[in-house]
Amino acid sequence: TSVPPQPTPFNVSCGPNGVITMSWANVPGVTSYALRVDNLGNPFTGVCPATNSGDLCTNVSGLSYTFTAVPGENYTAWVHAVNSVNEFSARNSVNFSCPGIVGPTRVR
Repeated sequence: TSVPPQPTPFNVSCGPNGVITMSWANVPGVTSYALRVDNLGNPFTGVCPATNSGDLCTNVSGLSYTFTAVPGENYTAWVHAVNSVNEFSARNSVNFSCPGIVGPTRVR
């Protein structure tokens, strides 16, 4: 088994009231995706589950995840592909901030 490639592309879309949707491309042969979100207002601890407010540390089997961010806060989100022997790909990351808006907008 080899280390999987990055899930590319990785996109973040801002919706109303800070609801964001993160999505990424399928990586064949992986068992899950390690998804992390860091609210840059406090340092990411690397501990799962996330211990700081506004941070996220979870593993998902699908190709998207919805998260509620604080409008106007700055974030970095990243995703790793994970194979059957728990090897992680390099991370694919996106910096974003979602304004307090009514309609959806896409950030990259």
